[in-house]
Amino acid sequence: MDKNELDEWHENKPTPEAKKRTEDLARKSRTIPAPDGDPWRKSVQISHQAFHSSLSPVVQEKADMTYPEELREWAKGSYPQEAGTELLLRGFGGRFAAPGNPWISRGTTPEGGSDGPWIDFAAIPEHASSGAYSGGERRFLLLAASFGEGVSVVLSDILSGLDRETVILALAAVSHAAGSHQHSGMSFHEDGRPKAFTHRPSLYPWPAEPLPTTT
Repeated sequence: MDKNELDEWHENKPTPEAKKRTEDLARKSRTIPAPDGDPWRKSVQISHQAFHSSLSPVVQEKADMTYPEELREWAKGSYPQEAGTELLLRGFGGRFAAPGNPWISRGTTPEGGSDGPWIDFAAIPEHASSGAYSGGERRFLLLAASFGEGVSVVLSDILSGLDRETVILALAAVSHAAGSHQHSGMSFHEDGRPKAFTHRPSLYPWPAEPLPTTT
């Protein structure tokens, strides 16, 4: 270092007062000092604590979800897919929506979405027709697949073999897949003039109480 460089270094060297101001600013802005503890040398402008605090509501929300809520979250946005998911969650005590079934997966979907559980409705027909399920179970699974993935079924075969509890769920699924829970109507004055738009209830809502396990 020549004399000119040395003089320049002395002129630009931080004073103790300037260094203290930097340390105070670092603490106020929640910066993270470098490993050697000297914030003058290096400071990170966002702390790990602040970063994780900003993410924690979303992370916490997902962590607090139950398994059925995770499946419903995955299906959200498509009424038919929501209907198929709800069928599996409600019918036969929910055992066909449980982890371990060959059509239940976890992780990234083929479309690239979801990091939680999801249902491969397209895989259901092959397994449902394998002979491992009763006639009523096979019909129920094919009905769910027809909602969730558009799998073709013969309704005269499917519906004629369903028990009463499953028919209740099937009617609710049809109503949900058609979006009747989001339909609107018009209210009128006594003289017949239009008054206002109103929300109309589902034509056939899902049962409020869990149905008994069917066999």
